[in-house]
Amino acid sequence: GANSVPSADQATAMKAAGLDSTNAIDAANFLAKPWLIFFGIFGAVVTVVGITSFFLLTKDEIVPNHEGKYWSRLFYGFRPTVIKQHKRLYIAWLSFLCFNCAINAFMPYYMVYMQNSTANGGLNINGSAFTIDVGSILLIASIIVIVIGLFMDKIGKNKVLIPGVAIAALGFILFFFGQSVNQTWYIIIAGIIMMAGYLIGTAVLGAIVRDETPKEDVGLFQGVRMIFVVLIPMIIGPL
Repeated sequence: GANSVPSADQATAMKAAGLDSTNAIDAANFLAKPWLIFFGIFGAVVTVVGITSFFLLTKDEIVPNHEGKYWSRLFYGFRPTVIKQHKRLYIAWLSFLCFNCAINAFMPYYMVYMQNSTANGGLNINGSAFTIDVGSILLIASIIVIVIGLFMDKIGKNKVLIPGVAIAALGFILFFFGQSVNQTWYIIIAGIIMMAGYLIGTAVLGAIVRDETPKEDVGLFQGVRMIFVVLIPMIIGPL
């Protein structure tokens, strides 16, 4: 959570709800309630999409390839010869690594910034307002990315990637001034621009990696993908 101690506005809201802001349990329950609603909504959406996809997506007919020695296949993607053969794939991974390092530098503090009091440098958005603002940002940004994704191949992935990263950077800058403007509409618009740019970058880089991965050896490169896209960025980014 953003704060373990309720702000003045939150204390007033707690008092109106018949709760004691000085009671640790009441304060924790009050501060955690928006998160419960937030994760409940998006958990339900993911569940519905998963169940729906189970019936709509065609069954995967790929048969696992067990040829070759285990250790040889495990480190296949780290061989210099393999890297030279698939330069575009590894360049895409390096780009993904840099992109995710940057994202992980701010993403853990995104919600904190929104919920922190203005005295602590935040936007002081809590309760139902927080749920509505974040929900609106994520929903609209997701719709924008889905629409752009329909035309990604026609436009060209590289032509979409650079503007997407630029849009994300613009959103970060606009969001930074959210406290100065102190208007809900501004925060939502800045958040949409920021998240849309981030999701566009993630979608395009993921598509490029998919296109450049040899279809006959997809499984052999998944360990390398996890190291470039997840492991290293999650270590470097928060630092």
